[in-house]
Amino acid sequence: MAHCGNESDSLEYVLVVLSGEQENMYLLSKGHANTIGRKMLGTAASATTIQLLNGTVSREHCSIEWCATSNGFILRDTNSLPGTIVNRQI
Repeated sequence: MAHCGNESDSLEYVLVVLSGEQENMYLLSKGHANTIGRKMLGTAASATTIQLLNGTVSREHCSIEWCATSNGFILRDTNSLPGTIVNRQI
């Protein structure tokens, strides 16, 4: 597995929520791993950095980070019950 991380501090990306109560909400981040889930935001190591309040999202659902060695994003499901779907594929 390639080493990934915050090799590019100037990198910005947008997460677009397409449906649900937070539809059309754009969440910006800079060059570091983000966790996505329903769990409350906070400073604890297991707290999510992007909170999505939706019943189909697990408390600690997935993580997304930039990987400079593969020049792309790595999305990892964190053993969520419903799984993580990207481009209509689990």
